[in-house]
Amino acid sequence: MACKEEKYIVLYMLRELGIRERITFKNHLRKCRECSEILNDFKAVEEALEKRPRIDPPDSIVEDCKVGGRRLSYIR
Repeated sequence: MACKEEKYIVLYMLRELGIRERITFKNHLRKCRECSEILNDFKAVEEALEKRPRIDPPDSIVEDCKVGGRRLSYIR
C-alpha cells in the first residue's frame, strides 16, 4: 500500500520543502519503512550516477536544447 506522504520524497531530496515541512517529513521517515526504503533507493541511484564520468553532449544536441535562443541552465 502506498504511503500518502510518498509524494514528499523527491521534494525532500531536492531540498524543496520548507523547514517545518522538512522536519515533519524527517520525523515521518523514522516511522515509515516504506518511505525510508524509497528514499534510500533514490539516494543509491543518485550516488551511482555521481560516480559516472561526466560526458558533454555534442554541440548539435546543445543547440537543439536551446529555448528562445538561450541555452537551458542545466545543459553545459
